[in-house]
Amino acid sequence: MIRSLCWFSVLHGSLALETETRPVTKVVNLLEDTHDKMQCWCKTNGDEKTKSIEEAQTKIKALEARMDELTATSSRLATEIAVAEEEVSNNEKALQSAQALREKQFTEFKSDFKDLTESATSVDKALDAIGTNKSSFLQTSRGRMASAMTQLKMVLLRH
Repeated sequence: MIRSLCWFSVLHGSLALETETRPVTKVVNLLEDTHDKMQCWCKTNGDEKTKSIEEAQTKIKALEARMDELTATSSRLATEIAVAEEEVSNNEKALQSAQALREKQFTEFKSDFKDLTESATSVDKALDAIGTNKSSFLQTSRGRMASAMTQLKMVLLRH
């Protein structure tokens, strides 16, 4: 029995030696180690990636909400810009009309001013014609009187 026990232990030892030294066993052991490392790496990185994905999805939702908000603001501002451009256009037209009216009024003023200046000059001449002769109005010569009356008529006709 001792002999069989010895024999068994020798056989068992040689089998154990053969299992450890076989090339297939080495490959299997390397694959198991690699598998264990990959599971650890997947677990660690998987958790990180899951967390990153959740954060990214949260950020996407926030950015979509911000985008909707900015789109609404953009359309509101586009409407305001259109209204402002229309107001500017209307104001420019009103300015052109006002400038044309002002130029017309200025031309009329210059004409009226010229007429009034000429009238005032005519009145002054008429008064000078009447007043140079220290005689009474009835004693003024007919030529002077006619000239003064003509000038006064012209002044009155203009106004």
